[in-house]
Amino acid sequence: MKKSSLFIFTILFAILSCKKDHVHTHDHDTITVFKYSLTAPDGSVAEFKFEDYDGDGGNPGRTSVSNIKSNTLYTGRVSVFVGDSLNLENITSEIQSGGVDHEFFYSFTGTNAPSIIKTDVDANNNPLGINTTFNTSGIGTFPLTIILRHKPTKPNTGLQSAGGDTDVEVNFNVVVQ
Repeated sequence: MKKSSLFIFTILFAILSCKKDHVHTHDHDTITVFKYSLTAPDGSVAEFKFEDYDGDGGNPGRTSVSNIKSNTLYTGRVSVFVGDSLNLENITSEIQSGGVDHEFFYSFTGTNAPSIIKTDVDANNNPLGINTTFNTSGIGTFPLTIILRHKPTKPNTGLQSAGGDTDVEVNFNVVVQ
């Protein structure tokens, strides 16, 4: 979880600069929970989650990962939250509404790693990446990095050509059985 501490930066820079005419109630809160949920064709849900309720510099964040099945096409969705364990606010819709200034990027390490395709677009018809398809083939453990970029160049050919600033970066070890 080398760079998962970036996950804890305040959403202030990401959201305030996205849409100046929109007032956000959580301008000074930090992202405390990041989820990537995968729904299988049979309706079962696997979840990759990072939680850090006390922020950067406190106790280390916790990661939990559900095992997933090989040779399966999942539907994926990212959710981003601010708040504490008793009072979480889902801010994913705010990221989505500021989609022209955001894009999620997904990268795996390893041979036979799953593939992820972004299935949603922003107001300018460029990829956003809150919604995805997630296709597994072989079995194994595959490191997955998910990055939210603010003000990327759009369209782009991937993270290297996107530019912009990293708002969130989280790492998971995905186990495909």
